[in-house]
Amino acid sequence: MIGLRGYWYIGCASSRLRAKPKAFRILDEQLVLFRDEQNVPHALVDRCRHRGARLSQGRCIAGKIECPYHGWRFAGSGECTEILSLTRDQRMPSGIQVPSYPCVELDGNIWIYMARDGEQPGTPPPGIPKFERYRWVQGSIDHACSFQDLLENVLDIAHPAFVHPWTHPFWYSRKFMGFPEKQVELRVTENGITTTAPPTNSGDDSIPEDIPLFGAWELPDRVVTMGRVGSFEFASWMHFVPTSENSCRLEYTHRNPFPFGPKLSWRKREPLLLRQDRVLLEAICSARQAEGPIPERSVAIDEIPLTIRRILKLAADGLWEEKRESLPKRRVIGARY
Repeated sequence: MIGLRGYWYIGCASSRLRAKPKAFRILDEQLVLFRDEQNVPHALVDRCRHRGARLSQGRCIAGKIECPYHGWRFAGSGECTEILSLTRDQRMPSGIQVPSYPCVELDGNIWIYMARDGEQPGTPPPGIPKFERYRWVQGSIDHACSFQDLLENVLDIAHPAFVHPWTHPFWYSRKFMGFPEKQVELRVTENGITTTAPPTNSGDDSIPEDIPLFGAWELPDRVVTMGRVGSFEFASWMHFVPTSENSCRLEYTHRNPFPFGPKLSWRKREPLLLRQDRVLLEAICSARQAEGPIPERSVAIDEIPLTIRRILKLAADGLWEEKRESLPKRRVIGARY
């Protein structure tokens, strides 16, 4: 599965789009981002309608993007506004508009609505609650694996004790305290799932704000993780943007736990914890491409990633709204982790 149409996806962090156009890929489609004279971002298909040159290799002139080959200029709507080689008595040819996509800047990111056949978004992109209140660290990492691999991995609570030496609390817990039996609660929501530990008393209970471990996945590619370890609190918003069938791009926004520093900073180096996941998942994807998939076997705690698979399949088939009630609304799963 490459991904789902009809949803908002992150093109890039706001700080990564400045005076020059920026190329990026979503759902196996090459696009270009640029800003107009009012600093408003726009997203176009990254091909000039003249000879097919990459617009992202051009430059921005007076709020338009100029093709690097013959200088044709396009507005944010995709309309060709100027062809410098034409004389005054020559007309522009028809059919030269470049396809465009709805584009919005919100909470430190530039969002693209990957429409189906000109469909317009019915809702705005998902913001980050209380974004103005905190300081944030952002980053972007390309992965040679599918976005579904990453989605399943990030909410798989059984893997950190093995994959993340010296970087994850679950690894330290295993090293110094062994594997105690615990419980985790899985709920199916309108847009995906939530996981919490410890579980609430019932499915009717609201999830406490100070719960030690909270995770949520929202269609199509957004994962939120929050929690606390002792006095340390963490919160992260991650988007696993599908770029092709076997590649994706992680765009993350982590809350800075310290009350100082810039409001929004960019992390150039890949965090070790994220690199540990990437290396493992890329090896799995490479083996699957070379040798084919294996007949998988699962245990109780795998119900979390398996539920993600089911929901993605329903959404891809256009059946999520119709079949959502067929999934169990709440489960409490016992596991050692």
